[in-house]
Amino acid sequence: QETYRHYQTIMVEKYLYLLEVAENAFLDETENQVEAVYAQLQEMEAALTELLVTIKTKSLSEIEAQAKKTFSLTIKTIRGETVFNEARKALLESFQKGNLDSFLYAKDLEIVNPRQVSHITLMIELTKAYGLAFESLKQEAGAIDFNDIEHLAYQILQYDEARDTLKKRYEEILVDEFQDSNFFQEAIVNLISRGNNVFRVGDVKQSIYGFRHAKPDIMRGHLINPMNEVFYLSNNFRSKENIVEFNNMVFSQAMNIDEFKDTYGEKDAVSVGIASQREDQLPVFIHLPENDQTITYASDDSEETVKSTRLIAMSIAKDIQRQANRGKSYRDICVLIRSHSRKAFLKDAFDELDIPYYFDAQEGFTHAYSVQDILNAIRLCLDPTNEFYLAYFLLSQLGGYDEVQVASLRLHSSDSLLTNLKSTDPDLHHKLQLLINQFNTASMSQALTHLYAFNDYYHAALPLEQKSNLDLLFERVTSYESTKHEGWPGFISQMEFIEDGDKSASAVAIDENEDVVKVLTIHQSKGLQFPIVYYFSSSNLRIKSLDDNLLIDGDMGIAFKYFHGQGQRKHLLRRIIEQKIELDEIEESLRLLYVALTRAQNELHIVDVMPQKEQTEPISSYSLLAKEGHTPTILRSLDKNKPELYTFLSEQIEIIPDRKSAPTPVPAFKIPESPLEIPRVTPQIVSELDLSDALSSTEKGTYLHQLLEAWPAHHFSDEFIEGQNLSNTTLKQLRSYRENPLTQKLHNQSFGYEVGYATIDEVGVMDFVSENDQEITLV
Repeated sequence: QETYRHYQTIMVEKYLYLLEVAENAFLDETENQVEAVYAQLQEMEAALTELLVTIKTKSLSEIEAQAKKTFSLTIKTIRGETVFNEARKALLESFQKGNLDSFLYAKDLEIVNPRQVSHITLMIELTKAYGLAFESLKQEAGAIDFNDIEHLAYQILQYDEARDTLKKRYEEILVDEFQDSNFFQEAIVNLISRGNNVFRVGDVKQSIYGFRHAKPDIMRGHLINPMNEVFYLSNNFRSKENIVEFNNMVFSQAMNIDEFKDTYGEKDAVSVGIASQREDQLPVFIHLPENDQTITYASDDSEETVKSTRLIAMSIAKDIQRQANRGKSYRDICVLIRSHSRKAFLKDAFDELDIPYYFDAQEGFTHAYSVQDILNAIRLCLDPTNEFYLAYFLLSQLGGYDEVQVASLRLHSSDSLLTNLKSTDPDLHHKLQLLINQFNTASMSQALTHLYAFNDYYHAALPLEQKSNLDLLFERVTSYESTKHEGWPGFISQMEFIEDGDKSASAVAIDENEDVVKVLTIHQSKGLQFPIVYYFSSSNLRIKSLDDNLLIDGDMGIAFKYFHGQGQRKHLLRRIIEQKIELDEIEESLRLLYVALTRAQNELHIVDVMPQKEQTEPISSYSLLAKEGHTPTILRSLDKNKPELYTFLSEQIEIIPDRKSAPTPVPAFKIPESPLEIPRVTPQIVSELDLSDALSSTEKGTYLHQLLEAWPAHHFSDEFIEGQNLSNTTLKQLRSYRENPLTQKLHNQSFGYEVGYATIDEVGVMDFVSENDQEITLV
């Protein structure tokens, strides 16, 4: 209930702030000051003040009674008084947005709805069962995962002998980045320490790993513990003095809101440590570009519109171009972003102005567009008449076609895309056939070398980072080739398995001397510094969805939504978890801003579009709960008496359209499996199929799969199989298969090829399934 009361206090203070705005509008802007309306304003103020006291000191039933009384009040409009009426409307609408039913909990013990206890119990049992099954699989494989390192260490330290041995061994224990510790890590340190031999280093203001269960409250607890000795580092040796003082100004405002945990007091404020930090200073640049098109934002819980994001990206790119023209090195510049989604916009802007750049990819190297180009080209060589892979190949820089050219190719005739390519572009068709032959005859590494050289793809079409990804792919192929392998089909299957869960880092191809602009997320920049920093700011804050049917919190537990008839009402625990998540994310967002603005050494640039509303009021719990984002927070923190610390820049920027000519990273794509009885066109076998021992079992299997899947369309007619470039022996075998009574039976009832399945232990694909009312046949 502490969290619940804390949040409701903030909500009522928000209402009081909006009421004050309405009262000021009435007193200062209204000519027709109706006494009855002023009395309503006074009555509302008294009721909200009483509700605030009730929330802090009385029971839930008393909160409910006072809330009902308060929110039954109203304020009338005054004809012709637009300013006042707008302020009144904002107040009354905020009541609705504030979820009035969140105040209406008459029973102090209505924490969890009784109907949901069984559901929660079942969820806990399922989670435990899953954990046991996962543990069993890891034990069978003789493996542990990353989380096991902490958990198993903790279990070991429950034994007195292990714990006492380590206590005696370590004279001093030093913990770095302490602000990001979780409860397991803190418990382990306490188990091996003697109580007074731990030295912890951290900064609560830089705790930005909530998604990894970091708990800044652990460090906050140590800071106020009288048994601990606390040292504050008061000097900054990184940034020019103007940047240091700018951040002191911003965060002394943004982090000192009574209802939030983070503070920025005298001991948090820093000063420069060396004389050179006072030399050659520049103000912090706040760029708010303009455009002749109207820039709007989406709802307050979503990203900026695509238009505004493009505008910000182009503004950053143009200013970097000016820096380069003045002799600045690209390597000195870093662009910081909150989320990976903005990288595509920056890439387009940088490509437009020919700015060299390096992006650290969010996903693993298998998702890099160069790797996807090559993997899909390999799939094409294994399956040459698959029109999806052929179109992908043509649209990539391997083929060099654009969408219009591929569409024209498709419309050229009713023949296949490959046949049309042969008649319209015989040179490319011939080169492709030679490449396909390489994949049928050459070693894997030789075939891949030929593919990399196709149309000079590797050397001419790719930036450095993408080349590094292909170098890593080549290493994977040569490593696979050195084992007892199943050829390209086996390698592709292996890569598809990796793609599904690949979160490994892309190959890193740069060092500090590479002359490129670096683009990093704020998390990636932690602990780093750069001469010139551009922060890609935002005027709204995105909070993760609170609409999920199930919410989980490490402190509070788990909660479902409660459905009742046609509507739904959240029980108290659900409400508390939602409020806690929202407050935690707002606080962490401020800490992310702190990390972003403290990376710069010489120049700091903050870039966004002009917010729709003027940000003149100081930061408050209301403005933070409104999820205004970082730009309004900065603007509300500016001290007009310190104009030397910052300057505003604005210019007309043309928003660039979508770029169609540049290669676009394409996500991994798999053609969906067809349902039962949906015909699939089988690719033509390019090289002659001979089922002798000259081919590996995998190659034989691949060819036969391709042929068998043609049954729905052709029923293995003589015309079809004779047109497949097969040996006489194979033709005889396939006719025998076609005439077999079992074959006929299985294809005269419901059947399907490549049918997916899932069990509690595994997922996979069944080659062939046929069924009737009495039996199911699996092949």
